[in-house]
Amino acid sequence: MGKEKVIIILVGGLVAILAFIVIGDFALAFSTGRSINEGVINLLQTSIAGIVGIVGGYFGSKQKKR
Repeated sequence: MGKEKVIIILVGGLVAILAFIVIGDFALAFSTGRSINEGVINLLQTSIAGIVGIVGGYFGSKQKKR
């Protein structure tokens, strides 16, 4: 059960940080009239792939124990 909590906290923290960054950039872009920063979009894409890897690794290791 300890491993599950770590995964939930890790993924939840990553999603919260990403949401903060993306919403902040979108709000700044909207208020200043500029386009959305490509670096933020790349960060979002890379981070989503990382989250999928973390969750996939967790479920993969869970299957081996049985």
